[in-house]
Amino acid sequence: MSSICCICSIWEYVKFPLCYLFILFLGAACFPNKLKFGYVIPLFKKGKISEVQNYRSITSLLSFSKVFEKILVQRMRKFLDHNKILSKAQHGFRNNLSTNTAGFEFTQAIYESIDSNNFTIALYFDLTRPFDCVDTTFLTQKLNALGFRGNFNLLVKSFMTGRKIRVRFGSIMSECFEQEFGVPQGGVLSPLLFILFINDIVQFLEGFFTPDNKYEIVVYADDSTIIISCSSLQRAILNANLILQKFYDWSSKNKLIVNESKTQYMVFYKRRLIPEFALTMNNVAINKVDSCKFLGLYVDSQLSWIPHIDYIAGKLNTAYFAIVNLKSIMSKKQLLNVYFALAYSHIKYMILFWGQSTETNRIFILQKRILRKIFSLSPLESCRELFRNNNLLTVYSILILESAMFVKKYQHKFPAVSTVHNYQTRQISNIVIQNYNLSTFKKSPKCFCSYVYNKIPVSIREIVPIRKFKRTLQDY
Repeated sequence: MSSICCICSIWEYVKFPLCYLFILFLGAACFPNKLKFGYVIPLFKKGKISEVQNYRSITSLLSFSKVFEKILVQRMRKFLDHNKILSKAQHGFRNNLSTNTAGFEFTQAIYESIDSNNFTIALYFDLTRPFDCVDTTFLTQKLNALGFRGNFNLLVKSFMTGRKIRVRFGSIMSECFEQEFGVPQGGVLSPLLFILFINDIVQFLEGFFTPDNKYEIVVYADDSTIIISCSSLQRAILNANLILQKFYDWSSKNKLIVNESKTQYMVFYKRRLIPEFALTMNNVAINKVDSCKFLGLYVDSQLSWIPHIDYIAGKLNTAYFAIVNLKSIMSKKQLLNVYFALAYSHIKYMILFWGQSTETNRIFILQKRILRKIFSLSPLESCRELFRNNNLLTVYSILILESAMFVKKYQHKFPAVSTVHNYQTRQISNIVIQNYNLSTFKKSPKCFCSYVYNKIPVSIREIVPIRKFKRTLQDY
């Protein structure tokens, strides 16, 4: 509390000088050189530790610079939202959009294609170090075309050019050198500049689809996925090859590097075998996979979600052994914090899509195993009262809560019965259940979320504030 009071007292003295300086920066259309310095810290991802491409570079910038960047971001977002400039396919670094909304559009498109008995091909594109390849000249030209002109455009150009960086790896420090390309990862403004840089990819690709061919483009920052749905396999293959080449052409034109070895495709099917075929990009065959990672969600060609459940099971086993080792030195309250950090976070993430799998009970068993260890219960002892007395949610309760919350947040995706007719029936406040041909479609996120939401009492559904709705539903 004392530290908060100290910060508030300091803020009273610095806010007016800071505001004055920021106004000067905006008026002069110049980002100060002293704020362009940063330390690049390479973070290891996976693969061989000796290979440079297996590291992600994060730039540590000055806090003063980030405050100024945040002001720019707020002004830019107001302009973008008011003029509806950003593509609807882009879900990254945007207000009220997340990996859940990207996953919703992605999985719903696949379920609808399967329900229509169409051939479905998903293309997963991978760009090599896209943030580091952004060309300043191209970016300022695109910003000018989008409406960011005059001093603001010059300010962004000043922000991008003349940046000085030093690479820090452990205790080793490199010499200072100038960063000629790219936006600094770790900055507040950088993600927004990047999604504006690639904003035209959707418009570029949409021109090659016809009304006869269904498609869905889902973009999250630099991760681009396209779902192609056609009644004919030959047409689906033709469109897939065309889109692969067009994506490569667009990337080359914008000086972005497509990683052909990590660009993949997957064929979704139910109850029928599809003959083998090959897809190429720039005359290079791309890999066909039966399982692929989509924004942290492991998707398989039959939508069984078994690979993702295997992944979560591994994380829960790791959490269990961490709790076993910490039990002797931590209280129950502290162990529950470990549970929420290492177990609950993985269970909750994108459960909206994998939670209906027939293998979900495996996760429930592992969840109870962890909680039994925390509360010192025997392996065969019931956990029902444990969940109830400690306000903990089971896997299935988390699925219901997340489904209902998704409908509440994005009601425009779920039309109510009142939009179909005006008769005052008992179901007038319900969500319309979409018609389907195959029973598989009942597991689609739109259908399942609608079904769950309709089961909630009307008194809870009518609660307007999101937080109050969540608390009330969680207690219920």
